[in-house]
Amino acid sequence: MRNNLARISLRWMIRECFKLNTGILFYQDTFTRVGLDHTTLWPVVKDRPPPVTSFSGKPPALTWPLMPIVVEGTLGDVGDFVNEEEEDLADLLSPVNDMLKISKTWWLLECIPQHIRFQKDDDSWVRKLS
Repeated sequence: MRNNLARISLRWMIRECFKLNTGILFYQDTFTRVGLDHTTLWPVVKDRPPPVTSFSGKPPALTWPLMPIVVEGTLGDVGDFVNEEEEDLADLLSPVNDMLKISKTWWLLECIPQHIRFQKDDDSWVRKLS
């Protein structure tokens, strides 16, 4: 499944690394795995075009096969890469990855009481069960 917010946040963080000229080095081939085109980031970070509301062709797949890292440290080719705006649209339109709905056994952990300890303004500690 697509991990919607994580992929969108990752694209934003990588873009900010280039805007701030942090000097962090990335493998060029890995940009397509998160839905970025490296030519929009280097040597000058280009402004993003306005968001799109439809796909120019076939939407990207909802899932990807796991690709092992090869000797050079780069990932395999992404065949359905389009552009950053269409990747954002695909992430936003994909179903939510809710583990409480997918795996019902997680609800057991939700029912186990947790001991919470916190400090009040008067420097006293309170411990309660929630």
